Amino acid sequence: MAIWRSFDRRTASRSSSCSKVRPSLLARRGTRWRTSVNGRFLSESLIRGKREELDRLAAQEVGAALSEVAYARGHAILAVVGGRSVAGVFAHLAALELPWRKIHIFMADERMLPISSPESNWQVVDAGLVAPLLQSGRLLPEHVHPFRWEEGAADGGVSLYAAELQKWGGRFDVAVLSAGEDGHTASLFPHHPAILTTGRLFLEVDNAPKPPPRRITASRGLLELTGLAVLMVYGGDKRKALGMLEEPSLSLADCPAKLVGRCPRGLVYTDLL
Repeated sequence: MAIWRSFDRRTASRSSSCSKVRPSLLARRGTRWRTSVNGRFLSESLIRGKREELDRLAAQEVGAALSEVAYARGHAILAVVGGRSVAGVFAHLAALELPWRKIHIFMADERMLPISSPESNWQVVDAGLVAPLLQSGRLLPEHVHPFRWEEGAADGGVSLYAAELQKWGGRFDVAVLSAGEDGHTASLFPHHPAILTTGRLFLEVDNAPKPPPRRITASRGLLELTGLAVLMVYGGDKRKALGMLEEPSLSLADCPAKLVGRCPRGLVYTDLL
């Protein structure tokens, strides 16, 4: 199986079963990686292959970047989304030997629902990543930061969640994201006013074009500062989204998933050949 991209084979060739990840040279935060030129993703930033292998490679890259930051600064912030596209990455990531006790997990977006709701994004994150790490004692409970909907708060608890992230530096070090069929990522939808807002960490979205309409999302400004963002684009129903990502004439308003190309380092993984 061919992977359409050169990568650090010393890191990527390791088994993801409880393997130890060392910081990759590709994860050096001091380097500004050119992910896209004139709106088109560079070939080394767009990785095509079979889903299982791509999940493993993405987890290795995420683990290397988290380790780099955690050892250098004492803690690292991982932002995640829910959904089918990222579940495989979580499974491989949970199997890696990382400095988990130095890592905090935040949500890049969530639905305004009780955390126990089967429709909340947290259910996928908890089942595939957080619960296994907590059960094995590798992740500290106080480093787990789900968004908790505050029904009585005017903004649903968005400002409280922003304050929680601010305590740890106010930015994401690594984000695991996915693209929707329409090119949205997190809860930033095409031509929605939220994609134009940059001055806040998190935004309340009260009129999302897909249900449920009320959500919290990381802002464009917050995502653009993420040191490494990986975007999973899986399945035939995402072919339009991939085409939008690769179309240089489209703007962020047309395709918010293009935010990955504005991060210091962004990687797109797709099983669409």
